[in-house]
Amino acid sequence: MTIAASDVAKWLYRLDAGYTWTSPFPLDADFAFRDSSGRVRLILERNGAITVTRGYTWNGCSPKFRVLDLLVGTPEGVVSARTGQRKTYFASLVHDALYQFLADGLPLSRRQADHVFLSLMRESNYLFAPLYWLFVRAFGRLVHFATRRRRDWHGAMLRLDDDAPPATLAAMPAAAGAAPPVRLASLDHLVLTVADIDASIAFYERVLGMRAETFGAGRRALAFGSQKLNLHRAGSEFTPHAAAPTRGSADLCFLTDIALDDVISHLAACGVAVEEGPVPRTGATGPIRSVYLRDPDGNLIEVANRAA
Repeated sequence: MTIAASDVAKWLYRLDAGYTWTSPFPLDADFAFRDSSGRVRLILERNGAITVTRGYTWNGCSPKFRVLDLLVGTPEGVVSARTGQRKTYFASLVHDALYQFLADGLPLSRRQADHVFLSLMRESNYLFAPLYWLFVRAFGRLVHFATRRRRDWHGAMLRLDDDAPPATLAAMPAAAGAAPPVRLASLDHLVLTVADIDASIAFYERVLGMRAETFGAGRRALAFGSQKLNLHRAGSEFTPHAAAPTRGSADLCFLTDIALDDVISHLAACGVAVEEGPVPRTGATGPIRSVYLRDPDGNLIEVANRAA
């Protein structure tokens, strides 16, 4: 995405990748908020998840603390060892985005937005979080009103379709001339970190009908359809690998044409417990009906039929 030089100069921060945090405020629907060019800037989900999209620009805490700015400069806090960002970075990001759309049908109150601000600062162990929150409660509305013309977005809210919110978002118009530089076609493979590669192969072959493959210098994988799962043994991962490869951290959904009742019978015959289901869910292409189970490493595996 391109961004004007004047915008870079105008704002202290620019978000290089989308950021999601789950708030304690569930909603009755999913919502997206876009600016006047059609670009989605903020997404709120019914489970409380709040996503600020890539390219969002903001001034950290400074727009809300002009008095402190005059006294001590922009009060952004020390850098967090966990995130590599200042301790107020994500708190100010989410809070700023929520404030931008307060007048555009945001399903959260200003008090709730301020609570999000406080919660995110507490998560980063920021010492002055209560003080910042008090300033927001006292002056946030006034400062937001005084600076509203600095980012004249004329925002719009969209209540997303319950059945397929991702498809609805994908169809929303973006800014003119802002075509993505990369367009992905499909998923090729995922990597599972496992305790015992042979045990994982035996499970996925017997229970889910995958095909074991060997490639490269003795590496193992499980093939299904036109995709595969590459297997890494915990503690001996191939490089490069994820920053924190962890057993049991995966949550995968597989589609099957086999009737779900037959799948459940097969799982019982294999001695595999159904953790949940059958239950209705929303997949990438529409409604699905799913059952859940665990693999030997505790990964959550969802097996689903497309709903008729």
